[in-house]
Amino acid sequence: MIFALATLIAVHGLSQVNVGTNLTNSLPLTTPANISQLETRGRLITQNAFVGTGTIPINLQTGSFSTNARWNSMGSLNAGSQILNGFRTQTDGRALTSGFSIPNGGSVSNPFIEWIGNDASTVTPGNLHFQFALGPTTATRVQAFTLEPSPTNVYNAFAYAERKCLVGQLEGGNFRGFANNDVWIGSGIFSGGFDGYGTTIQANGSNFTNSISGGNSIIQFKPTAGTVLPNGLKFRGDVSGNSLTDIMKMDAEGRIMTGSNPSAINFDNINYNYNLIVTGRDLSGACSSAPVGVGIYTRPSEANGQGNFKKIALYAEADGGSNAGTAVAVYGTINNASQQDFAGNFNGNVVASQYITASDKRLKNKVEVESDILGRIMKLTPVHYVYKGFKETGLNLDATRISHGFIADELAKVFPELVNNFSTIDVKNVQQYKAVNYIQLISILTAGMQEQQKQIEALKIEISTSKTFLLSNKTAVPAEIENA
Repeated sequence: MIFALATLIAVHGLSQVNVGTNLTNSLPLTTPANISQLETRGRLITQNAFVGTGTIPINLQTGSFSTNARWNSMGSLNAGSQILNGFRTQTDGRALTSGFSIPNGGSVSNPFIEWIGNDASTVTPGNLHFQFALGPTTATRVQAFTLEPSPTNVYNAFAYAERKCLVGQLEGGNFRGFANNDVWIGSGIFSGGFDGYGTTIQANGSNFTNSISGGNSIIQFKPTAGTVLPNGLKFRGDVSGNSLTDIMKMDAEGRIMTGSNPSAINFDNINYNYNLIVTGRDLSGACSSAPVGVGIYTRPSEANGQGNFKKIALYAEADGGSNAGTAVAVYGTINNASQQDFAGNFNGNVVASQYITASDKRLKNKVEVESDILGRIMKLTPVHYVYKGFKETGLNLDATRISHGFIADELAKVFPELVNNFSTIDVKNVQQYKAVNYIQLISILTAGMQEQQKQIEALKIEISTSKTFLLSNKTAVPAEIENA
C-alpha cells in the first residue's frame, strides 16, 4: 500500500492524500465520526487518528505534541532542534520513536529507540514494555521485559548482548575484555577461561564469576591484565542497621578472616601462616552487647545408627618430626593476661597423654627456696565431697561420685596465690567461681614433706643419742626408746 501510495504521489504531484471510507480527491473527510487521515509533507508520510468530527484541529495535527494529539509518522520529521529520520508514534503526550537523529548543524547520530514524555510535570514517559499476546484477538497481554526511565546523568551504562544465551551491560572498554578499563557485567554462557553458565563481573582489572561449570557450582575471583587483588573477596552486611561493614574476607590464597570488621586486620601484618582468623571486635574496639563473645562455636552431628560414634566438636592435627620444628595442633594465648584470664577453659574433664608446664629458670625472677611451710600446710583442711549438678552450677561437674581436694575459699586464707577466679560460659547465667591451682600445690606439699623429714631425721638422732647414754650408764632403756 505504501509503495502504491508513493507512486501515486510521485506521478500526480499530490501534496496530501486523505484516506477514509470513500476517496474524494484531496479534501479532508468529515464523516464518518472516526476519521483516519493519511498525508504526505515532503519526505514525511503521516497518519492522524483521533476521535471527533470535522477538520483536524491544528493542535492535533502531525507535529503537534499536545497532550491529546494522536498521530504516526514515517520519514523525515522536523522536530525543531533536530530532524528525526525514522518512525514516531505520538499519543496523548507520549511518544515512541526510532531511527536516526540529526541535530541542527550536526551530523547523523547512532540509531536509537526512544520513548518520550512531553513534560515531566504533566506527562511522564512511563515505562517501555516488551510484551506479547497469546492470540491475535485476545485482550490478554503478557509482559516479557520492561525498561524504566532513569534520571539524567545518573547512569552511564550501555546495554549489550551477544549471540547464544549471553547478554550483558557494558560501561566502559570492551565487552568480555579483561583490561583495566573494561567494565562490564555478563550473564549466560561463557567460554575462554570462564567456562560455564552464570554471571561474570569485570571492573578495574579484577574479575568475579558465579557459575555452574562441569556439574560444579563455582564462585571464582581472579586478577586480570597483571593486576593484584589486595583484599581478595569481601562479604559485607548491615550489622548495625545503619551502614554496611565487612564481615568476612578471603584472599587469593584461600585464607579466610571473619568476624566484626575483619578489614581492621591486615593480612600482611599477621605473624603466622594462617588458614582462618576470627575477629571479635570492630575497628573502634567496640564489643557486642552479649555477655559472652565467642570466636568459633562448633557442635558435631551424630552418625545415624552409630551408637558408639565419637562426637568431636573440634579436631586439630599437626605433623611433627625432627626436621619439622615444633608442631602444635592447638595453640591459645592471652594478651595482657590477669589472674582471671585463661588461654584454655574447659567445662568438663580434660584428658592428656602428657602434661608439661613451663618451668625454665630463664622464665623466673625472685627465686627463693620454700621455708617454714609445714605450719601453713597444717592449717589446711583436706576434705572429700560430691559436686552439685549442672542445673545448679552451670558447670559439667561429676555429681555421681566422691571427689577429694580443698575448699578454695579456705585455701585462699592460707595460700591466696593458689586460688583463681573464673566465670562460666553460660550466656544466660554468668557466674563467678573460685578455682584451685593444684599443680603449684605439689611443690608446697613437697616442701612440707622435706621439712617434716628433717624433723624426723633430727628426732632419730636425738633418740639414738639418748639410747647410747642410757646403755653406757647401765640404765634400763624404756621400751619406746628401745623400739625406736
